[in-house]
Amino acid sequence: MEDTIIPNPKLCKTSNNLLRHLESKELSLEEFLQEVAYWVIKDGFDGIKFKQTPYKPQEVLEFERISQERRRQLKQEYFLERPAIMEWYRTANWVKRQNRECLRWLKEILSYLPKDDTVTKQKIKNQIVEFQSLENELGLEAECAKDLFNAREV
Repeated sequence: MEDTIIPNPKLCKTSNNLLRHLESKELSLEEFLQEVAYWVIKDGFDGIKFKQTPYKPQEVLEFERISQERRRQLKQEYFLERPAIMEWYRTANWVKRQNRECLRWLKEILSYLPKDDTVTKQKIKNQIVEFQSLENELGLEAECAKDLFNAREV
């Protein structure tokens, strides 16, 4: 489920140049972070996209219908016979972590930009709003599903 990292020579060159300028004190830490933010916007911004949680397979839906009391009594064999359950939860948690980290990174990038660069700041803010609204939308879907099935979150 991990992202495969393929080294990009251009990225290595850019990062090494920025680090060299920081080390030689040609850039202050604030200027360095600002340059990193602009670099991310220029070369990596399109890769910062909200990831959707995968659809739940039938085995997961059936598992979630089991009462909490009954779930506590399930043996390990139950999950070994239904590997899709654990795989879905692993994948769903990975997606949530990725989205949280992207949102955190967007907020951090925003903090490094100068106040007077309103165009770039608005671009980042729009992306943050999109992440937050999609995250909230998924939360609302879960709330609707809980209401529909008279369920509660555990």
